[in-house]
Amino acid sequence: MTSSSIVANSLRQLQDNKGEGISSSPYLMFKFSTRSEITRKYYERRIRLFLDFIEFDLENKTNIEKRCNGFAFKGGSEKNWAVEQIVKFLQFQ
Repeated sequence: MTSSSIVANSLRQLQDNKGEGISSSPYLMFKFSTRSEITRKYYERRIRLFLDFIEFDLENKTNIEKRCNGFAFKGGSEKNWAVEQIVKFLQFQ
């Protein structure tokens, strides 16, 4: 997949987001900013490892987009919780 097709696909997804805008979807922002599909897949694996470790939203284990957005929105309103989860994961690493 070329970088222009990734950008076009990301923009199409943003339009499908019913006008909520790019700031309403942290996952789309990540996807839009990561040009290389190989790099994106690498980071998605690392994000999945993190989310599995903290046992976040295990019901949606196969949907990385929902899990990322859920973590970002929860972390935005519960900053101490987010920092604790990140520190716990870093200590594990």
